[in-house]
Amino acid sequence: VVEIIHVPRSVKYNIRVNTPFENRALTRNIIQQHVLRHLSFAGVRPTQLALPNIAHLTTLITMTELFHGVEESDARWIATYARLKVVEANQTVTQRGEIGEVIFFVLEGLLTAESRHTIGTKSRQLQLLSPGTMIGWIAMLMNDVYEATVSTKTVCLLLEINYQVLEKILAQCPKLIDIIILIKVNRRQSLV
Repeated sequence: VVEIIHVPRSVKYNIRVNTPFENRALTRNIIQQHVLRHLSFAGVRPTQLALPNIAHLTTLITMTELFHGVEESDARWIATYARLKVVEANQTVTQRGEIGEVIFFVLEGLLTAESRHTIGTKSRQLQLLSPGTMIGWIAMLMNDVYEATVSTKTVCLLLEINYQVLEKILAQCPKLIDIIILIKVNRRQSLV
């Protein structure tokens, strides 16, 4: 434990562990288990997964690459009509090759994205996804398939934006189309 921060009605522990990159997700889970076990032994119970309120969701939505340029009222509309989804650990969120029908915005938890860009026995590329990540938005907007299989490593809280919600957003906020085109062009140029 590096430091203990006392916050009104709670305590936050800052724990630093230096582990190889490939073991970080596993190490985090093990440390969390031990911390929770010790707290339970001491009679301290953690709070349940807290669902964010609309104001907090609105702020988080406007901080994403996709919705950065939208008006606050449009972001509030998204926060109101998109669906909050709790996904247990070790569950598949998107499957590589399936049609992209939903965008997921990671609010809490840790996920992995697994993709195979070459044919054959070459090892898979694993990428850790954390809060703030948008999953599947390019596939959904381009009417394409998901490029990776995304699975939860821990219990996750996701904001699910389906096509009906996105269609209403695009009708309300036409400048979002320009933002999407700009992001796509910038990504294509970075690949060249």
